[in-house]
Amino acid sequence: MPCANCGRENRPGAGYCAWCGAALDTPLPFEPEDAEGEPDWRAQGAVTRKLHPEELGLGRSLGVGDTLEGRYEVMELVTETPDNRVYRAFDRLRCPGCGRVTESDPVPPYCEACGARMDPPAPVTILEYLYQRPENYDGHFEHAGRDYYVVIESPSQADQIVHGPGKRLVFGSATHAGYQYDHNEDSLDARLYADHRGTMLGYFVVADGVGGQQSGEVASQCAIAAAWRSLYEGLWQVAFRGQEIDEEDARVAVADAIAAANEAVFAERESRHSDMTTTITLAIVLGRRVYVGNLGDSRTYLWDAQGLHRITKDHSLVQRLVDTGQITPEQVYTHPRRNIIYQSVGDRRETEPDLYTAEIGPDARLVLCSDGLWEMVRDEGIEEVLLAEPDAQRAADRLTQNALVAGGADNIAVIIVQIEH
Repeated sequence: MPCANCGRENRPGAGYCAWCGAALDTPLPFEPEDAEGEPDWRAQGAVTRKLHPEELGLGRSLGVGDTLEGRYEVMELVTETPDNRVYRAFDRLRCPGCGRVTESDPVPPYCEACGARMDPPAPVTILEYLYQRPENYDGHFEHAGRDYYVVIESPSQADQIVHGPGKRLVFGSATHAGYQYDHNEDSLDARLYADHRGTMLGYFVVADGVGGQQSGEVASQCAIAAAWRSLYEGLWQVAFRGQEIDEEDARVAVADAIAAANEAVFAERESRHSDMTTTITLAIVLGRRVYVGNLGDSRTYLWDAQGLHRITKDHSLVQRLVDTGQITPEQVYTHPRRNIIYQSVGDRRETEPDLYTAEIGPDARLVLCSDGLWEMVRDEGIEEVLLAEPDAQRAADRLTQNALVAGGADNIAVIIVQIEH
């Protein structure tokens, strides 16, 4: 844009000359005309006056409750400009916990992958554009002659810390396929809850699938999802209602969760005509007490001022040999039949897990892990890492790395839980 005073060129839209300071004869925002002779509101950039609805080129906006593509339910119209609208919507098919899209019809009440409730559904942002497409988007569809772009919000993964009166519950977790297998049949899950009344709940579980050809992975994931559904209905809902949870409630909830896991895996095993099963070690932390259920040879340890103690007892052949004095505890790690277990989730229609209760003192830690960790690192190696690494997540990562350095002969899964003051 040339200056009438000095003749030098300035940027388009400038109000004053950058060289001599004289006022520039800047065109009005709506001066250009389109083909029909009407002012073009897109000229010169930003809109400087309120537009009438008929001037919006997008037509009627979507209303609250309108559904697109059979899955996106509009919650609100966030912004509206002449060439785009932004909506907040529910994605009725996407899990709010892990982000997985279900293919089931009707939509199940719980996510089949992580066990999270599907209601309320996952929120998304939907952009309605007239003249352009956004730079970043996760999905696109057309509706009534308009283009819509979906932006997925991050899944609401469980926080790794919850706070209670004078203390907090913290966990870290890690899993790895190891070096001998091309897929990971170990699964783990962790859920935390705290409220203003001082209730602190933690759910932690490790499952080691058995079956080969990825059936073990199906078994471990199925068990964890079913256990969480049971605990959500039997324990979490009690906490949501503000009711007290006593020791018997917690023990029953753990037993019911493993029973639900067993029922789910057994049904899946029969439907697939498979021999898949899974181990499980499951812990509920309620205040300063822990309630543990166990089937198979995945383990839960307690580490405190007195050192590392194993809470659970393996349902394995080598453990029986140790109990009867036929081999020493050290020989468990090298015995040729150390992988034989006589109880697991899904191997029979009904099963009875071992149940344990323990007190968690100040700065104590729980360790839940599969045999791919404890066989490779051993008890003294676990304790060494817990002594050296105060951060729960770094401790879990370091234990996994040590198992890999030791050979990584099996899938690895570990959760570290600690109460901090």
